[in-house]
Amino acid sequence: MKPLVSIVTVCLNSEKHLEQAIKSVLNQSYPNIEYLIIDGGSKDKTTSIIKKYEDHLAYWVSEPDKGIYDAMNKGISHASGEIIGILGSDDWYQERAVELIVKEYLKDKGAGVFLGDIVLVAKNGNFRRVDGTPELIGTYQWSRVNHPTCFIKKEIYQKYKYDLNFKICSDYDLLLKLYFARIKFHYLNEPLVYWRTGGVSSSYATLLENYNIRKKYFGKRYKIHIFLSFLTRIIKRFFLHTLFRKYK
Repeated sequence: MKPLVSIVTVCLNSEKHLEQAIKSVLNQSYPNIEYLIIDGGSKDKTTSIIKKYEDHLAYWVSEPDKGIYDAMNKGISHASGEIIGILGSDDWYQERAVELIVKEYLKDKGAGVFLGDIVLVAKNGNFRRVDGTPELIGTYQWSRVNHPTCFIKKEIYQKYKYDLNFKICSDYDLLLKLYFARIKFHYLNEPLVYWRTGGVSSSYATLLENYNIRKKYFGKRYKIHIFLSFLTRIIKRFFLHTLFRKYK
């Protein structure tokens, strides 16, 4: 029997793009998927969209929460798949994403995190593919482990949760936690997720939180190096809009 894969989408007032995210899950080429949606108590038409598809959902709820990572933890706690993916309400999967991940999962049962490439989607509709890597550390440059593409074994999520002390970058904190716990990362050189830019994760507050997380894991002796990386990242973010090209 094909392994069960759980997909969790968390949302709040997401009427603009949620239906595209939902359809990208329901239209996957892989058949054995359970889909869960955790809504934070939306006031727009989000819940109406969810109800439209509720016959295809394993679980959904709409209630206040403590933020995006609290919602992720909640969704994961209700998931029963062998591996779990988290899809943002503004984003969408390419149609073979889950099928490709499961193939890698079956080939490498020793890995705990499976990931691929991401396609950034600018507000003007242009795309830019960003290749991933299984290496979080490297030469202390910024991580190219694309969290939206990650599928993580449920047994790992049962042990490690998203830290609610980080409001924007708890995903990065979790990935570093898994890396230092010697969890194996398995990389697939395929674009899996289309990710819209411009949200909270594109803000300068993100850069500051990333800096604090890196300081937490790498210690004081890397403080200057991390700070220089932080400044470099700010400059790159400033010119990000000029970097997009049409992705084919």
